[in-house]
Amino acid sequence: MLETIHFRNAKGLLLEKEIHMQQTKAHKQKPVLLQQLQVALLQ
Repeated sequence: MLETIHFRNAKGLLLEKEIHMQQTKAHKQKPVLLQQLQVALLQ
């Protein structure tokens, strides 16, 4: 039982890292994403 919880925590940490990386990437690409969004909304 304890191993499962520990495994879940490790998985959760990896997921958080992945999300953080994606957010950092998204932050760098924000101007581009916003432009794409505006273009999509105008169509």
